[in-house]
Amino acid sequence: MSLFRCGDFDLRLGGHNPDLAQRETDAFTGDRHVGAVGDVEKFDAHAATVKVPVHRKVKPMLIGELAQRSGIPPKTLRYYEDIGLLDPPERSASGYRRYGPDVLDRLVFIRSSQALGLTLGEIRSIIALRDGGQTPCSHVLKLLVQRSEEIDRKICELRALKVDLAQIVERASSLDPADCDPSRVCHLIGTT
Repeated sequence: MSLFRCGDFDLRLGGHNPDLAQRETDAFTGDRHVGAVGDVEKFDAHAATVKVPVHRKVKPMLIGELAQRSGIPPKTLRYYEDIGLLDPPERSASGYRRYGPDVLDRLVFIRSSQALGLTLGEIRSIIALRDGGQTPCSHVLKLLVQRSEEIDRKICELRALKVDLAQIVERASSLDPADCDPSRVCHLIGTT
């Protein structure tokens, strides 16, 4: 049996086991099981494959726990707060930052946006629109189109650079290092 855990949610999957497929719950844990594909006909997947606590009280996270759960260093989290990517969290009586669970979604958005090549300033503008009650989709689309065009230009530049490098490599294969002028750093770069 495999257990997949996401926060307070558990998803337990059993392998192809006829005993588990015939029983609705595990006698030891009380968990429902999902068997192999052939067992799906015998199992109602809507009947609680995922256990969700009904009255789930969410405990605020200190910056260290948020850093551990998000993979983002505390210094970066404080920087994101300083530049407006994260709302200032509530503070404990002793002054510690206490983050709610919604900040994890915000951090996923920030990291995903960065992976697409958006700058922190662009990400901040998207967040500002959303926090201001506006749907930022048209703004995001404009930014993504611009990024795509930048990538196309960069690809053209890199192709030209590759041609230049191939020419230098070809020329270098016919040069003798003994002919290198001692007054220059290297005769392969910067020659006409």
